[in-house]
Amino acid sequence: MQINNSPLMTCQNYRINSFEIKTADIKKKDKHFANIHFSGLRRNSSLCQCQKLIEQENNFVQSFTLKEEVSSLTFDFDNKNNYLVDSLVFSLPEGKESTLILDYNNLQNAYHNGAVKFVCKQGSNLNVALVVTSSFSTNLLDISCVLQKNAKADFTIIDFSSQTSVYKFDSVLKGENSEFILNTIYFGEQKAKLDFNYISTIFAPNCKANINIVGALTGESQKSFKGDIDFRRGAKKSKGIEKDFCLLLSKEASSKSMPMLLCTEEDVDGSHSSSTGQIDKNVMFYLMSRGLDRAEALKLYVKSSFASLLKNVPQSIQTKVEEMIDRKIENEEL
Repeated sequence: MQINNSPLMTCQNYRINSFEIKTADIKKKDKHFANIHFSGLRRNSSLCQCQKLIEQENNFVQSFTLKEEVSSLTFDFDNKNNYLVDSLVFSLPEGKESTLILDYNNLQNAYHNGAVKFVCKQGSNLNVALVVTSSFSTNLLDISCVLQKNAKADFTIIDFSSQTSVYKFDSVLKGENSEFILNTIYFGEQKAKLDFNYISTIFAPNCKANINIVGALTGESQKSFKGDIDFRRGAKKSKGIEKDFCLLLSKEASSKSMPMLLCTEEDVDGSHSSSTGQIDKNVMFYLMSRGLDRAEALKLYVKSSFASLLKNVPQSIQTKVEEMIDRKIENEEL
C-alpha cells in the first residue's frame, strides 16, 4: 500500500512520490488512550457533526481554542497506552498571539495515526513546537493550517525516530500579508524511514512561505522530502523559499529530496535548494584538535546544524533536543 502521495508527476518520475507501508499497519479505533495532559487550552465542549463521525473511528477527538499564553498538549505513551488515533482542531482567535507545545512522548512499540488542523484567524500569530520521540513505532501525521489576512504561523517539527514516521503538511495562505514558516528537524537511526510531504499554497498577495528541513541519518535509515510551494492566481508579490539539508552519518543511510515550485501568477519570488553531505573532516579535525573526543565533536557538529531552526521554540524544547542528540550519538557509537 502506498500513502503520502504528491500530486506532481515529477515525484513519480524520480520514484519519490509515495511511501510504502503494509495495509496491516493502517489501523482504526482500538482501545482507549488515557495519558493525556493539557494546559493553557480551552477545550470546546461540543463537537461538530463531522467530528462526531470521526469520533466513531478515533480514540481521541477534540477541538481547542488557544489562549494568549504558552499552551501544551502531551500524549505520554507507555505499555498500556501505546495506540492512538487522534483528530485535533486548534483555533487562534482574531488578533491573538499564542505558543503551543504538542508532544507525542516516548512512542515505544506504539502506533500513532493523527490528523491536526490549525485555523489562524485575521491578525493572529501562532508559534507551534511539535515533538515526536519514537522507538520501533509507527507515526503517521496529517497536518493542515489555514491562514487568514495578516496572520502568521511558525511551526517547528522535531522527530527522532527509529522505525516509521510519515508527515503530510498542507498549508493554505488565504489572506493577504499572511506568513507561514515550517522548520523541521529530524534524526533517523537504525532502519528508520522518514517521509515528509509539504505543500504550501498561496492565494493572496504579499504573502510569505518558508520551508526549512534539516536532519541527520545514521545506520541504514532513509528519508524522503517532497516540498511544493504553489503560487496561485492572486498571489502577486508573494515570496516562497524551500531549503533541505541532510547530514549522512553512515555510508548505509540514504536521502531523497524533491523541492518544487509551481506558479500561475506573475511578479512572485520563489527559490529552492537541496543538499546532502557527509561530515566535514576538516571541521571534525579542528574540533578534536581543541581537546574534544570524536563523540563530543560530533555532538557539537550536529547541534550546530540544528541550531538556526530552534530559535523560536521554548528553551525546554531546545534542551530536550540537545539531550536526545547526545543520547542518539552515544548509542550509535559513530
